[in-house]
Amino acid sequence: MSPDPRALSACGFTHKHEEMEPVVGFASRLARLNGRPLRQFLADKGVPTRGLEQADENAVRSVAQLGGANADELLRYTPTRSAEGKRFFVGDEVFDFQSVHRTFFRFCPHCVQEDLANYAGTEIARPWLRLGWILAPIRTCPKHNVLLVRTDPRRQRYQYFDFSLTIDGYRRELEHLERAAPPMPPSSFQDWVLARIKGDQNLSTWLDDVPIYAAIAFCEAFGISVLYPPKVNTSQLTEIDWASAAETGFLIAKDGETSIRSQLKKMNDAQVHTKGVIGFRKTYGYVYDVLRKNAADPGYEKLCGTVRRFALDTLPLEVGTNVLGTIVDRQTVHSIRSAAKAANVHANTMRKIFEREGFHDNTDISLLPDHRVITSNERLDTIISELREAVPTSSVLERMQIPKHYLTSMIAQGYLRTITGSNQCANAKHQFLHQDVSRALTRMFKGAEIISEPSDRHLTVPEARAAAVTSIDFIMSLVCDGKLKWKGRLQGSDVFPHLLVDADEVVTRVRREAKGTGIPKRQIDEHIPGMGKHVLKFIAAGELELVEEYSPDARRTVQMVSRESADAFVMNYITLGELSRNHGLHHKQVRKILSSVNIQTVFDKSRFEAFIYDRHQILSAEQRYPRMWDKDKS
Repeated sequence: MSPDPRALSACGFTHKHEEMEPVVGFASRLARLNGRPLRQFLADKGVPTRGLEQADENAVRSVAQLGGANADELLRYTPTRSAEGKRFFVGDEVFDFQSVHRTFFRFCPHCVQEDLANYAGTEIARPWLRLGWILAPIRTCPKHNVLLVRTDPRRQRYQYFDFSLTIDGYRRELEHLERAAPPMPPSSFQDWVLARIKGDQNLSTWLDDVPIYAAIAFCEAFGISVLYPPKVNTSQLTEIDWASAAETGFLIAKDGETSIRSQLKKMNDAQVHTKGVIGFRKTYGYVYDVLRKNAADPGYEKLCGTVRRFALDTLPLEVGTNVLGTIVDRQTVHSIRSAAKAANVHANTMRKIFEREGFHDNTDISLLPDHRVITSNERLDTIISELREAVPTSSVLERMQIPKHYLTSMIAQGYLRTITGSNQCANAKHQFLHQDVSRALTRMFKGAEIISEPSDRHLTVPEARAAAVTSIDFIMSLVCDGKLKWKGRLQGSDVFPHLLVDADEVVTRVRREAKGTGIPKRQIDEHIPGMGKHVLKFIAAGELELVEEYSPDARRTVQMVSRESADAFVMNYITLGELSRNHGLHHKQVRKILSSVNIQTVFDKSRFEAFIYDRHQILSAEQRYPRMWDKDKS
């Protein structure tokens, strides 16, 4: 047992207790100041060395009494082991067992030199032990910004090192150590750790309410994940590497969840072009290892929760996956592969759905494998659910007994919904819901009169189309949009061959159909003189737009140049043919005149094989040169 501190009197020689000086350093200096080695000094005063090693309160108070120090302050900055022995208390903070050095310490040679110069008395007792020198996360001197030097003290088991004796052994090489100490930048991380220990109330970081042992481990691990590949061998990292990692992790984490998620997203993005399944360790590296091992510790919950929420929001995690102590019960993020598996369809089908629905965020996914194209779009959940109950085209053809071309027309015009959104893809592998097929049939047969014996002019839809010489799209629009006054239905099931229409009414509707406003490609010269055979190149370049319009002459839907795009072209450009016609000049004469006033074609002649000029440039030139087109035409 330790002696009663009240029964002890102060030593003949004492010194001031420095700020944040732990008892092991204070006792060592006190012993040397009184001319005794630490172990012998404690024995003489009846303070057990084991009590000092365990930071027993009576032992610490005894040393404080012997040195005339404030016992509460000495206790506050002396690491005290927890009851279970796995943690240390320093002030009001809790540190991991590995975060407090008990068999060695580190020191700053500049600080030791200053102590030797600034204090009086025997030299061996002048340097004093800073608390940071025995804390693992403090690797640099906050005053001189150099890497701390590690010592290797001689000690016996269950005893602290003798600080003064150990540091005295380095006195002769202090100048060399000063020059050799690697310079380090100031560390916000270390300043924050020391401020937490002091109980600074002015801190304002996201980590302030996280236990310091968890915050330190997270900052170091997160910094390593940011600076190094996921499979980095941490045993090969130097103290400088760890210091840089801790600072990097702290600067990101101190600003909160948004900052952390932003960095995690970069880690996600780094996996886009890698192979294999996206795994937590492979994606987030060392920080995930640290969080996984401590997921059950309540002190890590805020940190685990931040990473867990991001992973659940961004990674395609299957049901049953353990994410830092939480089991996924509903998959909200999918890759093409996982979505195809969940919907029981081929991955190529799901890839096309991703493309059509825009689930790829305008990213070119053509070169990305299926397991690297990821989305959290809520619409995908509905599609997957529907695909599980969907039927293919073959089943719909059999149910409706409809020719495939007629079914394709219904899909393209929106009369029959596809789950995959493949309405405009004639050769796509469509998928349908039973209720959508039933709705399409109901729409076709709406208002149909049930008859037993049709007349000669009551024909099936294909027969009526042939009689009216019209397109499948047109006659299906008449049937499904309710434009016909009469429709019939043979007794029996609601299948396409049992649907009848009045052939005479269909013929009348075909002939009455209004002519569109589009310009046939073969007649484009009438609207844009000189365009002629070059029209296809301008259509391909997007300068002219194609539209589909029903042609009563052709009795079908045909592609035409939209009048709007043709009018816009004429407003902005003028062809060599139009200039020749307007001014009665040979095209070579027109080109020569335009060249003389420095007007060039606006489209590449080698690509478009046509001479097209800017109409506004020519009008401006005509104003500058009123006689520009004057030419002896004889």
